[in-house]
Amino acid sequence: MDDRGGRESGCGMCHLTDHAVQRTKERVGLPKRSAEKNAQKALENGIRHCETKGSLNRYITALYWKHKTANNIRIYCNNMYIFNNDVLITVFPLPQKYRSTAQKIQRKERSKWAGTH
Repeated sequence: MDDRGGRESGCGMCHLTDHAVQRTKERVGLPKRSAEKNAQKALENGIRHCETKGSLNRYITALYWKHKTANNIRIYCNNMYIFNNDVLITVFPLPQKYRSTAQKIQRKERSKWAGTH
């Protein structure tokens, strides 16, 4: 049980609430086992708030203030992953108008990483 009274599902380093599992199934189309792996990938490889700028950054800032327990918001595969530390709270689609910006940031980060290895 987590401190909010909901059950958590473990996945390596991150955990998922029952709500997060349900929303991943509903909105991303992944079953529970895949949801755990997907959440871990989002936590490790997703775009962080500090990597964004402009309207996308303002959008994430607004989400942060709306979900006050959320202190770790990631963008991964055109979805927003709302974490509290390493606990996934919920998932929802990234609005269409921010997707091209997110893809540019993802490509930039990948090329930066590839250049260092």
